[in-house]
Amino acid sequence: MKKINLEKLLTGDLVAVGNGTSDFSTAIVASNNISTRSYDHVGLVEKQGDAIFIWNANPKWGVVGESWQDFLSREEESGERAFHFYRLKEHADFGMALKRIHSWEGLPYNYSFIRTDGAFYCSDLIGRAFPEGIFKSRPMKFGGDFWTVYYDDLDLPIPDGEPGFHPADMVQQENMRCLGAYKGERNKT
Repeated sequence: MKKINLEKLLTGDLVAVGNGTSDFSTAIVASNNISTRSYDHVGLVEKQGDAIFIWNANPKWGVVGESWQDFLSREEESGERAFHFYRLKEHADFGMALKRIHSWEGLPYNYSFIRTDGAFYCSDLIGRAFPEGIFKSRPMKFGGDFWTVYYDDLDLPIPDGEPGFHPADMVQQENMRCLGAYKGERNKT
């Protein structure tokens, strides 16, 4: 995959983050529906002059806009990660999507992955910020022992088959194109 020049990024581009080494990351990657790429996180780029901010929902802070360097540092806490950038092929109202995300700033991370208006997981945040149809939700799947224990601990039923978004599915839909990678490639492309 070609290396990206960060100066070429635009507001509305997405950054997909290659899977980490935690059991949680591995389980998210395994729950992927269609992708051949291993991503466990996604964020939305906002450019302010030369500054790059990544809007995302993460377990540490919930919905937050982070400088590119802060985002990069936090994501790399869980080991070496690949950062791939994507752009919509079609026009979308990025200003409205960012306005929605800004209004959700500070809301907690959605550990249940069950749609709610009071919390978001990363791809749910991005998918719901845009008008319906830009990103297609798909039936989620949560197979394996990890998810059985995870949902037992939450005292919730596993939301298998419920509509949702997955980072890898999202960036590989037909309306997206890959721009390139930020740093060393860990995953096959």
